[in-house]
Amino acid sequence: MNNSGKFIVLDPTESPARADQHTATRLDTLEGKVLAVVNNGKRNSDVFLRALLDEIQSRFNLKEVIWVDKTNVSLPMPPETLQRLRSCEAVISGVGD
Repeated sequence: MNNSGKFIVLDPTESPARADQHTATRLDTLEGKVLAVVNNGKRNSDVFLRALLDEIQSRFNLKEVIWVDKTNVSLPMPPETLQRLRSCEAVISGVGD
């Protein structure tokens, strides 16, 4: 909500162009891709992410799904987990509550 009391709706397919920011190349499809799902451990995040994953899997034939459960929402992921995510073509990270 902005200062005038109105909500601002952002379009995730558009972003303001800034010379110091670079975004990842958008995938054309998830078909045949390796997808990682990172559950940050907050309440109900796993419920939401599993429902989202079910929907994605009903639409796309994924090559592999890597599910990561963080044990503490406030701590960063271990380096070995980050290394594992580098092999993925897409990563979904979610929150709960």
